[in-house]
Amino acid sequence: MARQRQNTIAITGGGFSGAALAWHLRRNNVTADIVVIEPRADLGRGLAYATTDPAHRINVPAARMILDVDDAEHFHRWLIDTGYLTTDPQASLPDGRLFPTRAIFGRYVAEQVRHLKPAVRHLQAKAVSASATEGGFHVTCDNGETVDAATMVLAICHAPPAVPSSLRPLHSHPRFFSDPWSGSALPSLAPDDRILIVGTGLTMADIVASLERTGHRGEIVAVSRRGLRPQAHTDNLSLFEGDFTTPPVTQAVALSRRIRRTVIDAARDGLPWQIVLNRVHEQGQPIWQNLSASSRHQFLRHLRPYWDTHRFRIAPQIHETIERRIANGTLDLRAASVRANSATPHTITVALRTRHDTEWKPETFDAVMLATGPAHAVAADPLLSSMNTDGLLQADTLGLGIAVDPSGHAINHRNEPNSHLFVAGPLARGTFGELMAISDLSAYAGKIAANIAASSSVADDCGTHA
Repeated sequence: MARQRQNTIAITGGGFSGAALAWHLRRNNVTADIVVIEPRADLGRGLAYATTDPAHRINVPAARMILDVDDAEHFHRWLIDTGYLTTDPQASLPDGRLFPTRAIFGRYVAEQVRHLKPAVRHLQAKAVSASATEGGFHVTCDNGETVDAATMVLAICHAPPAVPSSLRPLHSHPRFFSDPWSGSALPSLAPDDRILIVGTGLTMADIVASLERTGHRGEIVAVSRRGLRPQAHTDNLSLFEGDFTTPPVTQAVALSRRIRRTVIDAARDGLPWQIVLNRVHEQGQPIWQNLSASSRHQFLRHLRPYWDTHRFRIAPQIHETIERRIANGTLDLRAASVRANSATPHTITVALRTRHDTEWKPETFDAVMLATGPAHAVAADPLLSSMNTDGLLQADTLGLGIAVDPSGHAINHRNEPNSHLFVAGPLARGTFGELMAISDLSAYAGKIAANIAASSSVADDCGTHA
């Protein structure tokens, strides 16, 4: 079935970025038909907020989960006004900060977008290919439906992590879980199972929190090359007025030194490092754009793991779980490399090599879970892969997603921006840097919406339609 509408904006992907874009488009009084192509039943949840596990909490206070920059605390108030805290008293901290479940934030966003109907239509399907037409794009979905649109926006989330080559021999083993959130993963684990988690970031923290909730008491070993784990928030709510853009820093090493010096100076004044890093985050996009191309590569190669674990912190409730498991000896975080060794039908033996060591040592586990983070390659998604093959877009030079210009237009194989094709969400962070936090994603969605509203193609179509 074909939907032939020239006055249409097609948004492929209906997680937070796609939902926020639809919301901002309506706020910008864009009168074109907006179609969000998303296979999940609700818009706004995506992978992050589709979880139903009550152990999974938002990683920043509710007051910083911002959809509308003009009403930053709307979600915080919504939690109180809806009576949510009576069902989840642990969400509230003594200082007034709220760290509710991720599921409730997904429900909140879905509710905000639901109010936009019928101006925003949800096509429950997955976009699998798109071809350029004279008037825009022809999008084909996995259920056979098609959408013809004057403007297309890619708001696709990252693909699941690829299995590292060192662990591929385990790929078909029933006790190896490349997706820890598959329906069969957690329920198949016994309380005393010894579990290896490959990765020590946010996904690892979520897995440990889920295991704790379900009564797991066996040993968990989590490994990554550096053994770094997400840090905790501070209860010091002081503001920090430092500046990391004047004068501009063009080298990654110089940026690292400036941040370190500032953290030391703040400590002398009794201020925690977290509020310094909050300021770095606020200035993240201009900082990134000031860095030279070589320094961006250097940052990703050497500094990104340290930035990620200090910038992307975990909820206090999950931090307490991690600390408790470490203290009682049931969680062991290691800086180590891992490779497959041997297996039986019910166990997996891997070889581990501690960082700065040369010896590989075998260890046996009842299950191995992959928590290495999402894949970034364009080839990992069928839609992006097909559009790349057709020359409609290209991967950015850093391998973080899609190459875009400063306005968010996708850049084609001729290195030209396409005025009818935008990229929303984290896939654009090769250009913009900080595009992972909800506040960043919403602000960027607002920028894309304003650019679409101002574009002559949509304006002309809207005028003709009227």
